[in-house]
Order: sequence, then C-alpha cells, then structure tokens
Amino acid sequence: MAYRKGNLICKGKPIGVVRSSKQYENFIIHVEWNHQYAGGNSGIFVWSDAKPDPSGRLPGGVEVQMLELDWVNQNHIDGKQAPIAYVHGELFGVGGVTTIPDTPVVHVANP
Repeated sequence: MAYRKGNLICKGKPIGVVRSSKQYENFIIHVEWNHQYAGGNSGIFVWSDAKPDPSGRLPGGVEVQMLELDWVNQNHIDGKQAPIAYVHGELFGVGGVTTIPDTPVVHVANP
C-alpha cells in the first residue's frame, strides 16, 4: 500500500488489503479500480471485523462486489455458469455475516 496525493494506493500483490485505523459508522467512499485481466474478482469490506477469522481469509462483514464482466463466463457454481447478478456494487455478507436487502434480487442462472 502506498500514499499518493492524499490517496491510498493498493497494488494487490499478492493480495491487496487497505485498512483504516479509525472506525466509521456512516461514510461515503469513492473507489476507482481496474482489473488487469478478464474475470478479475475484488471487493470492499465495510462494517467488518478488524481481523479475519483465523479459520478463513476474510473478515466478517459486508462486501461491496467489484467483478470484471467476464467473471460469470469463467467461473461456475455447482457446475453451472454463475448468475449474471454477480455484478459491481452487489452487497452480501461474508465471514458468517448475513444480510437482508431492502429490495431482494432473485438470482437466476443463465440458460
């Protein structure tokens, strides 16, 4: 991680993590990202635990999804192409956290 002109820069090698030393309850976050290869998968964890669970690599919290558009073509769930609903900005719980969306989306796999 590096600072440049007041911005945090994370190169993601081998895996990128940027963490604030402060806690925030309400916030606005501006993120610019660029997947270098087709099928890239990333995300931002918000309202998360300070440290990942020792039995896994992700903290408990909510992830804001950031996928490169070809991810659904390159990855399968239970042998089937992932639903197109896996898109930028989708929110979901990780690390044992569950979420209940205000407006649920029904995920339908591509035929």
